Amino acid sequence: MSALAKNYNRRKISFNHGKGSFLYSTNGKKYLDFVQGIAVNSLGHANQHLIKAINKQSKKLWHVSNAFIIPEGEKLAKRLTKKTFADCVIFQNIGAEAMKRNWGAFFDMLIAHEGTFTDDQRDSGNKKGDGHGNTGSTMLGVTAYNWAKFSGKPAPIEVMKQLTVDDVMPLYKSNYWDAIKADDLPSGVDVSCADLCVNAGPSRASKILQKVIGAKADGKIGPQSLAAVSLQEPKDLLQKYYDERERFYRSLKDYKIYGNGWSRRNKETLHKALELADG
Repeated sequence: MSALAKNYNRRKISFNHGKGSFLYSTNGKKYLDFVQGIAVNSLGHANQHLIKAINKQSKKLWHVSNAFIIPEGEKLAKRLTKKTFADCVIFQNIGAEAMKRNWGAFFDMLIAHEGTFTDDQRDSGNKKGDGHGNTGSTMLGVTAYNWAKFSGKPAPIEVMKQLTVDDVMPLYKSNYWDAIKADDLPSGVDVSCADLCVNAGPSRASKILQKVIGAKADGKIGPQSLAAVSLQEPKDLLQKYYDERERFYRSLKDYKIYGNGWSRRNKETLHKALELADG
């Protein structure tokens, strides 16, 4: 009996070697590899140039964190930018990691934080309605006003109640994650800032970050702010951001009503951010 987890319905065939785009089974049959994946799909099996390079590098270093300067990486990046359209490159495990990094983790956390439907008129987000004369409401953290603005259509209660996670995902990506330039922030810091961005708006979330890093608090994350962030130790920055976020909450008049929930969300976000910062 196999000791491997049954997460694949494995074919009863195994291979002992490959060459180029071909695989050779243990019973001597030759197969064209149509399912080749990691490190094979562009170079093929047993590529001699790759074998030589791996053998040479394995005698020096096997892995160095991206937190340090890696001369070989710099050299390869320059070759790639010289021969392609790109101005810079990022080396990651998979394409999704390079493109969105922590966006998925953030969105999952966000949806867990946000409730389903509410039309509580004590909530300042519901007080101004949808901008088209309809009563204000919120679904999955998205107010009727914001949904009407994003969709270009009125957002009465019956429309808001029908919104799904897939419906609101593009809004959260463009209005909050992208608005605070989360993809350019360090891992963990991106999630922490984006969550407050949702909770208090892009300008407020940006100003609190700028206050913590000692940058001009203009509410817009630009090159100078990003440069200042890069000089910070991520975990220290996350703790300071947590503290400033808590002070901001306690300054609001609605803290007596919603404060416990806000503070709990702040703690949960810090925990997740620190986990991501650890890699």
